[in-house]
Amino acid sequence: MGIVWRIGGKTLPLRLVWVSQPGRGSTSKPAVVLKAMAEVKEWFAQQGVDLTALGVSFDSWWVNEGFSRALQDLGFNNPVICGKGHLVLETEPERRSLRAHRAQVELTVGWRHQTPAHRLRGRSPTFGSVVVVLFHHPRSKTFGLLCPARALRTCEALRRWANHHAGETFWKRLNRWLGLGQRQLRGRDGAWAERAVRALAYLLALPLLGSYAPTLAQLTHWLRRQGTNARLINEHFHIDFLGCS
Repeated sequence: MGIVWRIGGKTLPLRLVWVSQPGRGSTSKPAVVLKAMAEVKEWFAQQGVDLTALGVSFDSWWVNEGFSRALQDLGFNNPVICGKGHLVLETEPERRSLRAHRAQVELTVGWRHQTPAHRLRGRSPTFGSVVVVLFHHPRSKTFGLLCPARALRTCEALRRWANHHAGETFWKRLNRWLGLGQRQLRGRDGAWAERAVRALAYLLALPLLGSYAPTLAQLTHWLRRQGTNARLINEHFHIDFLGCS
């Protein structure tokens, strides 16, 4: 499981945690995330940065009202949760799934947002009293955002969702183009080394993105057409990097 930070148009990994698969020794994912969030918050506090002032976002597969309250106890009072279509929302006078609500309402653009959306208030059996922002984006399967802690404006919720989408894209790119899912080294140390190499490759790739290779996929193909690694490093990095001169 990973926590990433979106800043200046870039997505950076902050914390990675190994989580066991379901079984006799399975680990509670909410407990792992809360512990990791507390550790990240403490580290930034030591540097004089209040991380709780930033918005956070999660998927709704394994979080609930208890997780939301525990997150608020840590000081994160403005989370956004990407709701799934089967989640139930009770509004006067009906009880429907988010997918059914989406089919009944009219989406419109509004204050400080150009994404067609509609804001509802209700109660979820899973998350308690919530504000839900239903919206439409042509490149997203998500159509409902839950605001369980604070009644965010529609534009605020959509802006946090945009950062969440960038985080998901970050992991997909690492998996597809940098081979994050490949495990060639054995043991726990080898697994961490695999992750570290992929993360470093991503950070080294960021300065190379430009008009000739605006995406990581195009950059991968462009690099394959280049000469030796020494030539690439000398052109784009310090000449003494890795002893290449």
